[in-house]
Amino acid sequence: LPALSEGNNIAISLNPPELKTTYGNIHRVVQGINYGLYLRVACSSFIGGYAGPTEGAVLTNIASDLLIPAVLGAHYTGSYIYDTRYFGNIGRNALWANSVSIQAVSRNTNLMRSKIVNENAGPCTEEFLYQAAVGLMNHCVSGAESSIQPRSAAGKYPNHITPVECWWCGEVFKACAGMTRKKANEIANVLIPKYEDRLYDPPKGKSNRECFDFSTFTPTKEYQDIYNKVKQECIDLGIPLNPASSW
Repeated sequence: LPALSEGNNIAISLNPPELKTTYGNIHRVVQGINYGLYLRVACSSFIGGYAGPTEGAVLTNIASDLLIPAVLGAHYTGSYIYDTRYFGNIGRNALWANSVSIQAVSRNTNLMRSKIVNENAGPCTEEFLYQAAVGLMNHCVSGAESSIQPRSAAGKYPNHITPVECWWCGEVFKACAGMTRKKANEIANVLIPKYEDRLYDPPKGKSNRECFDFSTFTPTKEYQDIYNKVKQECIDLGIPLNPASSW
């Protein structure tokens, strides 16, 4: 069979944690090579998992980013750190862990990395927008080249994702390019307290049919008001977002 789109597509091989691979992962990589595809290979690390505490997850995550291109020939890596206590990475421990692991590889190599923010609040909630803003800002200023987003409600519920979360994540990640880590830290210290008391009991939010009109491709009035409120807060804090609506 011919290569798909002459190599412009991506083959994904997700390894089990920590610092492991399988024959299945290797087969996916070989298949990607046979089709002339770009290879995105990942091996996530978990605070509270095999690596132990936060610092252990940082070390295994850095090692994963270094070993994946060498062992599996990846064009870029997708490894990132989760906190097993709430299956996300927008709490203080995971934010710090992802930040320093991204900085370490960015500062000392020319490897490309795609990092993921796992928000556990759902659509049509202020918490999701705050979580995404902090996570994307953190990854951007730390040196991540790209991010796969969003992860509304941590992907736990069907139909719990809308275009609004996608627009928001893209806006924030692009807007934070060029921001200093010091400025990002100041903003994070204001936004994190707005959601961290609900990390272990996050709001489910609403399904996409409840908060987004697919006939007009616009969010409901309720969601628009939430979005505009949080966006203005972020602008006032120093994230250079366009004040105009995304729809």
